[in-house]
Amino acid sequence: IPKIRNVDDANNPITNWSKGAQHVRNGGYAFEIHFDSYREYGFGSGLIPALTSKHNLIDESFAQSFGRYPLFFRGGLGAPRRGIRLLEIAKLEGELEANLRDPDTSEKTIDFIAKKVVKALENGLLKKI
Repeated sequence: IPKIRNVDDANNPITNWSKGAQHVRNGGYAFEIHFDSYREYGFGSGLIPALTSKHNLIDESFAQSFGRYPLFFRGGLGAPRRGIRLLEIAKLEGELEANLRDPDTSEKTIDFIAKKVVKALENGLLKKI
């Protein structure tokens, strides 16, 4: 697990990008889960694919469950250039943000999102797409 979360130096060996890229080079599958940007800056849910790896069944399953972004989205982002996929869950605003912030609905909302991510992973791994 990376020691720091910010990627101020993309080549720092302890960042999530460096750890993820090493995992991919060793044959693993790496992805980051994000909530997409707010309002006019966001595009919504979807998988931003890795630029350095061929698409696989897990990619296809995530794309079916969440949507898909173009291969060179925004010219190719840092993580995808390192073989790390980005899974945008949704735009963090409106009902989603309200449900995450409300103590009465936050756990249920997180559980729903987590189960959707795990189901997509499972479908890709078990070739159920």
